[in-house]
Amino acid sequence: MATRTRTTSRPEPPPIPTRTQSACASLRRLASELGANARLPSFLELRANLGVSVVTLNKALERLEGQQVLYRRHGVGIFVSPEVSRKTIALMCNPIFFTAAEVSPFWHILVEQVRASVSEEGHRLLFQFTTDPSNGDHDGIALQMEVMEAVKAGRIHGVLGIGIPEKIGRWLESNDVPTVAFAGYGNYTDH
Repeated sequence: MATRTRTTSRPEPPPIPTRTQSACASLRRLASELGANARLPSFLELRANLGVSVVTLNKALERLEGQQVLYRRHGVGIFVSPEVSRKTIALMCNPIFFTAAEVSPFWHILVEQVRASVSEEGHRLLFQFTTDPSNGDHDGIALQMEVMEAVKAGRIHGVLGIGIPEKIGRWLESNDVPTVAFAGYGNYTDH
């Protein structure tokens, strides 16, 4: 009788964060602890505390400025952005659900409920229609360039998708944007 050898595949360990990513995480934690408009330690103190180079700290600060976590005032200091606790939630919709001859009232109710909930929490809502991919889209993703840049910069903190195509859903996943979808590709899909 032949014996079977059982091999088990170990899950891949998570990638080790780069120095810039580690510095960003530490600075983000510090910003959360200090709160909006608080002044951070000086550049030299941050560099010493984080144990990073000038280049690494500058990259981390630039990234967090782009994400509206921090802002710098030349000659004055580094501050926590007043926007640090505000999130931007994107409602991405296939326009067919809103422009068809017989539009279901469900979609309008959903949009109003999302708008009210986001506003009540003090966050921002970005409403975005997906575009026709044949209209010269960017990277094969049918979204406006400003939205794509906001996603890449980490300024979109979550997406509610209505009828978004799989390509957009996968692109959002690859950019670590939490997504919930109705009538389209989303995290509920079996893989």
